[in-house]
Amino acid sequence: MTQYEKIISFLDSGKELTASQAASRFGITNLSARVHELREDGYKIATVKTKSGKSAYVKATGKKTARATARA
Repeated sequence: MTQYEKIISFLDSGKELTASQAASRFGITNLSARVHELREDGYKIATVKTKSGKSAYVKATGKKTARATARA
């Protein structure tokens, strides 16, 4: 499973993903770059703040664009 598929699958489960979670669970050391690329490919991903003030990513509402399968 690619990093993109891991991120998409995790976010599709309805959970939020922080950089530290991505590093420990998936070995992704630059989550913001992967999310940027996914957004460029049409995935709707929102940035939120956790209770501790860290940034996290969640699946945004709305449909993904036709380009959303390019990297997966």
